[in-house]
Amino acid sequence: MGSSAILRASQGNQYVDPSAPTLREAAFWVYVRQCLYTATLNQQPPDIDFSLQLHPKPSSMQDSHPLARLRLDTAWANQMTWITALIVSFCFEVETPGEQSGRLTRWHELWDAVQAWAKDRPKGFDPIWYGVAGDDSCFPQVYFTADWHGMLWPSLIYGSPLTYWVAVAFGLYHFSCIMLRGFKPGPRFAIRTMGSLSNKDVSFESGS
Repeated sequence: MGSSAILRASQGNQYVDPSAPTLREAAFWVYVRQCLYTATLNQQPPDIDFSLQLHPKPSSMQDSHPLARLRLDTAWANQMTWITALIVSFCFEVETPGEQSGRLTRWHELWDAVQAWAKDRPKGFDPIWYGVAGDDSCFPQVYFTADWHGMLWPSLIYGSPLTYWVAVAFGLYHFSCIMLRGFKPGPRFAIRTMGSLSNKDVSFESGS
């Protein structure tokens, strides 16, 4: 609550630059990710001001210069964080009777936003290798790379800052797909259970 109050008080306008390297923007995105964690655990909408808008859009930025490329990848990663926050808010908000058709329309808008991110993201966000799960994990190994960084190991603690956020964005993309599949408006929406999902519902979208 304290972090929310400070950020709202310091917000100068209704826009957030997803590529900005300043301390204020860094604190903002740390707060958004913490909100996602808390909201998911408590199954409640995150305490985020969704009247804010991302500007400029990552799709409108250029990446010819190495420093511009770094800002571009940062913007794309933060955009996925913001989309995930919108999805978590949608999934856990209280449904008002009679809003079924409107919620379904909103669901399709969010699904399209997730898939558009996966389709248009820079190539540096694509995994370069998939491997089967090892003996010490039930998850497959996924490797990422960037032009000026080395390979990202399966454990994120070995990654550089850029490849770390590339991997986080990749995870948030899949998390968003799972949430939207599980909370799609319909007869089972109010049950809020993942146990009834079909194999098709829980299939991952590679986005590549």
